Amino acid sequence: MQELWDKLEKYFESENPDVFKHNVNPPATEADIKKAEAAISKEAKTHVELPKELLNCLGVHNGQSGTKRDTLFTNWALLSLSKIAEHHYDEVANHDTSDEIDDSIVAAKGVKAVKFSPKWIPVASHSLVSGFIFIDLDPAPGGTKGQVILADDESQEGRVYRKVGNSFKDWFTKMANARVSGTDHKLDGFDGTPATESFSVGNTMQLRETEQTLVTLANASDLVKSIAFEVIGNEVADTFNGTPINRAMLHNLAQAKFQGAVAKY
Repeated sequence: MQELWDKLEKYFESENPDVFKHNVNPPATEADIKKAEAAISKEAKTHVELPKELLNCLGVHNGQSGTKRDTLFTNWALLSLSKIAEHHYDEVANHDTSDEIDDSIVAAKGVKAVKFSPKWIPVASHSLVSGFIFIDLDPAPGGTKGQVILADDESQEGRVYRKVGNSFKDWFTKMANARVSGTDHKLDGFDGTPATESFSVGNTMQLRETEQTLVTLANASDLVKSIAFEVIGNEVADTFNGTPINRAMLHNLAQAKFQGAVAKY
């Protein structure tokens, strides 16, 4: 972790010295760790040990003192231990923390489609929208304890959980290297691009994207029929390939097109 922090500090020396001068904290202490773990364990109603990779990282610099400007990564601020505990408290207070699956949530494979798990540890906050990066200590079957997920409420699909790292070290390494190379904006997570993992809708393995596509196609078929009926009503056209157009023909044509379009799903 020290090597990654050194790389970031060297980068910011020339790009924006204020980040490390005024917005990056000194190392976390043992007291900081105990206080944060105690607060999170209290809200989780079970003992929670923060991952060693996270503690090693914050042992070099205990996150950032600010979250709205001069972020360590484009739009993402690394949270200090006190902010981790504070945001964890807020998430538990503001969400249903039961293990009940929510069918309105689109979750990456291996991530629970629940409102919030008390064993999700917030480690980074977005500076422009309400969004967090979490370490997932409570994965679904097929997931890995310690995987890193992004909770995206800005998606057109509704609330979406995207897997953005296999571990905290994996995520931090990718973000640090991307920041230095100037490509970390591509990892923002709120750019509207679909996640690479297979999604589950609630407790199923269906793609919500597929569900929405089918609805759109069905609506489009109805729209085509309505427009055609309107054309006929105005007597602009009354035949199709020499055959008289009627409502039955239009219905059959629309259905054929619809079935062909959805066959691949």
